[in-house]
Amino acid sequence: MQGRSGVSSPWWQITLPCVLAVILASAIGLAGCAPEGTSEDDTTSQDGVTTSAPVPLDEDSYYVDATLGEWIDPETGYDTTREWTLEGGEWPIALIMSPSQSPQLLVAERDGMLSEALGPLGIDPVVERIDLPPRTFHALQRSKWPFAYMPLAVFTDYARSNDNQGGAGGLQYVAIAGSTAGGGYTLITMDDSIQTVADLADKTVAQVNSNPVPGTLLASAARQVGLELGDGEGEIHLARGPGGEQLNAYEAGEVDAAIILNILKPVMLGRGSHVVTDFADVEYTPNYTVLCVERSVLEERPEVVEAFLEMHYQADRVAVAEWDASLQPVLLDSWNTYFESQTAESAAQRIVADWSGYEAILGEMYPEDRLDPRLLADCLEFVDDAGLWGWAGAVDTSRLSALELYDAVLESHGEPSQADGTVR
Repeated sequence: MQGRSGVSSPWWQITLPCVLAVILASAIGLAGCAPEGTSEDDTTSQDGVTTSAPVPLDEDSYYVDATLGEWIDPETGYDTTREWTLEGGEWPIALIMSPSQSPQLLVAERDGMLSEALGPLGIDPVVERIDLPPRTFHALQRSKWPFAYMPLAVFTDYARSNDNQGGAGGLQYVAIAGSTAGGGYTLITMDDSIQTVADLADKTVAQVNSNPVPGTLLASAARQVGLELGDGEGEIHLARGPGGEQLNAYEAGEVDAAIILNILKPVMLGRGSHVVTDFADVEYTPNYTVLCVERSVLEERPEVVEAFLEMHYQADRVAVAEWDASLQPVLLDSWNTYFESQTAESAAQRIVADWSGYEAILGEMYPEDRLDPRLLADCLEFVDDAGLWGWAGAVDTSRLSALELYDAVLESHGEPSQADGTVR
């Protein structure tokens, strides 16, 4: 099959080592190890027992670090320096690439809705597409974008630590709405005795990263069949670690199953795996991409946030109506045009020849403007329970979302809130 760039076959039909090289270099949130835990203070209870209590992070931790130096990506030359100002002018709106992208932003870009919403506020919005973990995380760390559509895995992984993906992280981005859901992750196995999640008791499942989303989805699926994650008898044992190592362990039969990004699904099924679950029936909406805002915009330009969220709502109505037909060429062109423009060695392997090829990596994604607060809360609780925070103090997770802002938009249109309207 001949692609638009002259690539002789779709990238997922090449050998697994090559696929891993492409995915681990290009997909966000695949590799990473658990960071060190937070610092603690000793406290003494009334019965004289000494326990440890995390020390809360200071206020400055939730804002961009003004002392950060310049960081230019050595592979691509991308400059992560922030260039926008709160006063207005050109504002880059980030679209952190994933197969579903963010249909609300694609519609808003195509139909001029971005300029209509933000132009009267003195802002000239420009969509910036980006991938590759090091430069994306360093750019987020420097508040490169006032608004960013990103995978939930990127948001939760970026917030975990300033020493994970690409050596950067921060707490200054706030989740405010959903963008897409469904089809992001699949639990696979090569063991014929494992056909459902209920068959995973006393089995080990590899999670090919350290962000909390896959583990949270597995925990939900396990609860639905009366199981729990843990190290005890009858529980599902979850193994986290760098993506390449975990997939190698899975291929070698050292673990019983693996949770993979759907972008890897075609090649893994072609190598003898079968699907156990795609997490479509978990107890909450399986959000995949979300909309986030930089904290200074949230606090100092609330009128901009309000206008952006109204635009997001209107664009979502169009995206839902067009998803199964006329939005397909928009998704395909946005994807291919971006990767055709990139100089990273892996970019050419991301290009697909036609819609059927794109659909293979898109899976069962659909537009979803609501971010399920239960999923987000469980992801952050997963980070707590697994000791995955890397900050020198306890994170106030209530500051990482402001879903009430989009709830107000939904209410103004007679729609249920994100908490009440997420289950389809």
